[in-house]
Parts: sequence; structure tokens; C-alpha cells
Amino acid sequence: MVRDALSRDGVMTPCLQPVHDVLVASGAKAGLKLLAKPSTRTILDALVDGICQLTHAGLDALLPNKSVAFLRAALVTAGALPERDERFAALEQWIASTTAAVTDDGERKLVRRFATWHHLRRLRRETTKHPVTATQATAVRASIRGAVALLVWLREHGTELGLCSQVHLDEWIDSGSTTRYDARGFVEWCRRNRHISKGPWRSRPARS
Repeated sequence: MVRDALSRDGVMTPCLQPVHDVLVASGAKAGLKLLAKPSTRTILDALVDGICQLTHAGLDALLPNKSVAFLRAALVTAGALPERDERFAALEQWIASTTAAVTDDGERKLVRRFATWHHLRRLRRETTKHPVTATQATAVRASIRGAVALLVWLREHGTELGLCSQVHLDEWIDSGSTTRYDARGFVEWCRRNRHISKGPWRSRPARS
């Protein structure tokens, strides 16, 4: 059954042998149970038809679900795919989708550079010592959300990042909750890189 699911016209591509092996590793009963899941069949069809390559990037392109996660983990354990920090990979994908909310192309690229060089570069160095923690990932997400929210707010208020002044930042802080302080890292990074004018970032509590 597993070999049939991985074949076309009775022939299974040799590169799919690792997939066959991990699906039958737990026994025929487990393999049949997996094949009964529509999500598993969708993955296998994509692999067989060449729509999905047997790589991390190929599996990333599929709709995330438990079947994808199981197959990836099994392939890594079997040595068919290299190990990677899944939380870090998920964070990269989240940043790409979240920054899509920034309508201006230049500003979208800017916040992605901020995410890459300010956050991901640091985390990538740390992954050589230990995996990214949930706390670290949460902090990065909050920072990026803050950056995106600030850019959207500036556009809604008739201005843009390059024209952002201390008056704008004061209004931004005063008109929202304390989560708006999550944009602080982005603002300071922009100032260091001369994307906005220099000036103090207010530290007094915002009004909720």
C-alpha cells in the first residue's frame, strides 16, 4: 500500500525510498493509518508528482499540519533530511507573512532587514549553542508586530517612516496600549541607520 501510494504507473522514484521507509518503520498497521489521512495523501501526491521536493524548503511550502510535522521529524531521525531548529524556521516563515501587511514596498523591505539583521542574525548565532526558546521567539514576534503596527499607523495618519518625528511617536505612544512600546527596538534601529531623525524614545508609561 505504501509503495503504491508513492508510485506512478507501478514505479516508485528512488529518491522517495526514505519516505517509504519511514512510513513502514512502525509496521503495516501504522503505515495504513497514516495513508488513510487526507493530509498524508496530499503530501505523498505532491512528492510523487514532483510538486514538492524532498527538502525542508519543499515541505515548508505545503500547508502546515501534523502530517507534515510527523514526516519531517521522521525523515530527520532517519537521516534523510538534515536537522534544523524548527522554532527558528517557523519564525522566519512568520516574519515573511507578517511583514506582508506593510503596503509600501520600501518599508516592507526595511522591516524585513530589521528582522534579519537585528533579530535573526543574533538568534542564528545562538542556535549553534542551543535551540531558540519560546521566550525568544515570542519577543521577536512582539518586536516585529510593533514595527508593522507603527508603519501602518503612520500611513493611516498621513505620513510615512521617513517623515516620522518625535511628535508622531508621542502620539503613537499616547493613543494606544503599552504594547506599542514593542516598536522601540525598531525605532532605535531605524535611528542608528538614519532611516528616521534622531530623538529620545519616551520611557514613561503609556496610557491604556
